[in-house]
Amino acid sequence: MSTAPALSEGNHSCKCNAGYTNWLYTAIHSCAACAKGKYKAKLGPMGCDDCAAGKYLDSTGNVHSDNCTSCIDNSTSKLGSGSMTACMCNPGYTGDNGGDVCTACESGKYKGTTGSVTCVDCDAGKYLDTQILAHTRKHTHVCVTGLHVFGQSSRYLWM
Repeated sequence: MSTAPALSEGNHSCKCNAGYTNWLYTAIHSCAACAKGKYKAKLGPMGCDDCAAGKYLDSTGNVHSDNCTSCIDNSTSKLGSGSMTACMCNPGYTGDNGGDVCTACESGKYKGTTGSVTCVDCDAGKYLDTQILAHTRKHTHVCVTGLHVFGQSSRYLWM
């Protein structure tokens, strides 16, 4: 889709409408809808802009960044994501990519990567007593003398 001023001569006067681009400046001066994950707000030959990281856009030909949808809490997506399945749970949270919820790892477990990977137990002899830091093994603590972590929990046993 394109627009040209009144009384224009030839297709060199045509400019792509908002939501459409001719970034490659093809010889036939055609315009194509901005792809999923992208939008273009202005009339002209410029390229389409990406939706910000943490958002996605699952339709084409969009004209504004407001059309980009935020991923659910505790998840993110890459710049220019074109579907909800691009939203992945942050480190320290687990759930399906593009799912309805990202759940914090429970105490005694951690997850150090983005995505649908499950939370794993802290290493033997270490514990994690808060869900806030459940995103990395480096935040696990060595048990103090007299304490022992047992099972798959963050409970302690005096020894």
